[in-house]
Amino acid sequence: MGSITRLADRSPRRQRRDGRGAVIASAYGFTVGGRTVAWQAVHEIWGCPDAEGGASLEFVAAGERMAVGERQPGFALLEAAARAVFPSVAGWRGSIARAACAGARTLLFRRT
Repeated sequence: MGSITRLADRSPRRQRRDGRGAVIASAYGFTVGGRTVAWQAVHEIWGCPDAEGGASLEFVAAGERMAVGERQPGFALLEAAARAVFPSVAGWRGSIARAACAGARTLLFRRT
C-alpha cells in the first residue's frame, strides 16, 4: 500500500516538471501546467509535427517557448481560441503536413 501512495505522489510532480498538463483556454489567454500566457503576450506561433503522427502548437511569449501537444486534455479548446485570436493559425494542420520531417517547425504567426 505504501508503494501505491508513493507512486501517486510522484505522478503530479512529473506532470508539473515537463509543463504538459491539461490546457485551459479563454478569450484572454491560456494556462498549461500552472503557467499562464495572455494572448497579447504571444509574439510567435509555430506548428510542429511529431514522429508519432501527432502535432503541437508552440507559443513564444516573453522570450519563452511553450509547446502544447494535441494529445493534451483541452487542446481542442486552445486550438479554437488561437484560431479566433490569430486567424493565420486556421490552416495550421495543412501547413505542417508539408513539413519535410517530424520536428520541423512552420511559422504560423509573428507579431510585427
